[in-house]
Amino acid sequence: MLELKYALLFVRGAHFYGGSITWEAVSPDSTNSSTVTITLKQTYSWLSSRYSCLSVSGPINDTLSCLAGCASISTSIYVKGACISNDASLGVIVTQSTQLITLPLGAKQVLAYQGSAWLTLVSGAGQWSVATYINLAVRTDNGRINSSPETSIPPLITVPVNKQQVLRIPLIDNDNDIVKCRWASSTVVVASTTITECGGVCQALTGFQIYSSSNLENKCTLTFTPTSVGYYVVAIQIEDFMPSNPNGTVLSSIPLQFLIRSISTSCNLPTIIGELNNTATIYVTANVRFSTDVIAQIGCSGTTIKGFTTISLPSGKASTTTVVKESSILYSTTFTWTPSFDQIGTTELYCTTAVDSSSLQSIEYCLIFVVIAPTTTTSTSTSSSSSSSSTTTSTTTSTSSTSTTTSSSTSTSTSSTSTSTTTTTPTTTIVKESLSLNLFLGLILGLGLPFCLLLSLLSSCCCCPRWYSQSFRGKIRRKFWDEEEPICHVCRVRNTMNRDTQDYRQEYINSDAAPDRSQPSSNRPLSLNSITSFKLNPRASTVTTLLSPVSSKIAPIDNTSNGLLLSERTLKSRTSTSHLFKAYSEQRNSKNYV
Repeated sequence: MLELKYALLFVRGAHFYGGSITWEAVSPDSTNSSTVTITLKQTYSWLSSRYSCLSVSGPINDTLSCLAGCASISTSIYVKGACISNDASLGVIVTQSTQLITLPLGAKQVLAYQGSAWLTLVSGAGQWSVATYINLAVRTDNGRINSSPETSIPPLITVPVNKQQVLRIPLIDNDNDIVKCRWASSTVVVASTTITECGGVCQALTGFQIYSSSNLENKCTLTFTPTSVGYYVVAIQIEDFMPSNPNGTVLSSIPLQFLIRSISTSCNLPTIIGELNNTATIYVTANVRFSTDVIAQIGCSGTTIKGFTTISLPSGKASTTTVVKESSILYSTTFTWTPSFDQIGTTELYCTTAVDSSSLQSIEYCLIFVVIAPTTTTSTSTSSSSSSSSTTTSTTTSTSSTSTTTSSSTSTSTSSTSTSTTTTTPTTTIVKESLSLNLFLGLILGLGLPFCLLLSLLSSCCCCPRWYSQSFRGKIRRKFWDEEEPICHVCRVRNTMNRDTQDYRQEYINSDAAPDRSQPSSNRPLSLNSITSFKLNPRASTVTTLLSPVSSKIAPIDNTSNGLLLSERTLKSRTSTSHLFKAYSEQRNSKNYV
């Protein structure tokens, strides 16, 4: 008869695939009441051939057991819940239930779901025990009532045998506590009572190691290399501690138990390469839509990604799209979520895995969200006037999300005060138009720009004289710096020479006499003392004006077709080289000064 009883328990227990129990205080700041109401959330995995995915699934009559501090429990807490996930390829469904429980303030209690016989395991067997420790004492660091951490993991993870795997277990805590993980134990003392946290699977598995952070990073990492084909049970406890005392008293403890299936395959696991890193923490604003693409890559040629299994979904308006084929190796889904205002200050979790056509799963991909309130900007302005008037300020708000603006204004005959409060999301842009600012900018452009141009012109004139003529620079200097006109000695000499040339032409050249073109030119040399022959032969006078020390003989010039005497042409171009002209100029100057 005893053997039949254990056989029935084994058949009944083979459908259990693990689970978790968490809890949260409804009003953590209500510490004046004698009782505390908490929300207890149970999540379990089951064999889908045993329980269908319905609104109410799981064992109908199973309830939680109280292992410590049980005096305050007055009603039964059922295990059954709503089906939230169904993976037909793995043959697993996930159920979840939430219940409100009222307990005395300061209660310390252990609740557990216990049964018998896991499915056949590589290591461990017998009963299961999924236990959570509830502590409702008022915290000494913040004066609030604590809530437990939260986590999420696929109910069944399939990996290749003899290949090392790294599994990151996401941890979140709405109290911003330090969260750690450890192997579950069969001998834990709570309220002077020794309890078992894990039944027949309380052992560290061969080749499995767990690493936990001791700071606010809240990381729990599991590394393992399965050496045999089959099923392994991972049973761990997740606990939170005060940040001021990370190695002190445990505030709460929750269970996490799941299955790892090791198979023989030559293929690699599919991988998720989302837009954001795995276990990234993202701050999202309440009532603002958040969206991201989750991209999976196949691990073996000839396979496809047939779906994404959502393990944890934030509460509220959250959804995922169907699988979209991006290329021959990439597939994607889009996760969208809009947090509500009542979620401000909370931490939410989104976790998913990619499953290929060979039923191989990717490592769990999770995003951690912290919901924040919209930003608030307050501005106050005061202005005065001598008459009864009010000042109106125009405010323009441009935003890509919902925003709320509240403004109030009062005015009197002597002053007006305007106060406005604008509540927007981080993507909101507020632009304020100011009349005084516009006038100031107009004055700068109207007066400053011409002044700068004038200053640049004067500076370049003084500093870069090559760019401007001497006369222009002189006029500018005499205009603005009262400089006298400089005496130009070169110009005086040049003017004197021009006057001397005119006198020379009048005294020695008879412009009224017609040239005798029939006379042949004289071939004899001309002496400097032959003034008579110079007067009689005007063409010879031309040769005389060009006389230089190196010229002894000059032949007559016959070409006068242009109507001008040669003397006139040469005097215009080369007066400065004529010895005769120089002698004449010196003689005339001596006469003028005698």
